[in-house]
Amino acid sequence: MKQAMIFEHQDGAMSFAVNTAAFSLSDSGHFACSMECYRNEEFAFMANPCFAIHGLPVEGNLSAGQVFLLGGHKGKLSVGSTSVHCYCGEHYTPWNTRLEVLSADPKSIELQGSFRMQDPNYYDERAKDTLVHFKATFVRAPESELWNPL
Repeated sequence: MKQAMIFEHQDGAMSFAVNTAAFSLSDSGHFACSMECYRNEEFAFMANPCFAIHGLPVEGNLSAGQVFLLGGHKGKLSVGSTSVHCYCGEHYTPWNTRLEVLSADPKSIELQGSFRMQDPNYYDERAKDTLVHFKATFVRAPESELWNPL
């Protein structure tokens, strides 16, 4: 999989190339990451999709093979001290978020992840939950430079 965020929508996959991806790991052991995708004119109503996690407790450094699971519930912004966000034309609150560290060094990490969200295209009886998955290389940056809608 190339660096992308893919929405497995009931009408077909909607793919967005990654523009920027950054992460931070505080001295207190809280991980944050965010990514912003390029606009895809075929799905212009979704603008530039973004995804972010803030406040995820992590012990020690990140390393290949680590997996983080955040259950959450539809419409609930946070899981404990961790908040999860998605934007694709409007703001959504993902649930069942899974992050896997594929590789890690002090300056960058490669993450593969997935989450579920409300249907980004339908708001009536046709609406179905949508699975989203992504893969990207995130570069270290101050948390203040990461996307955070709060």
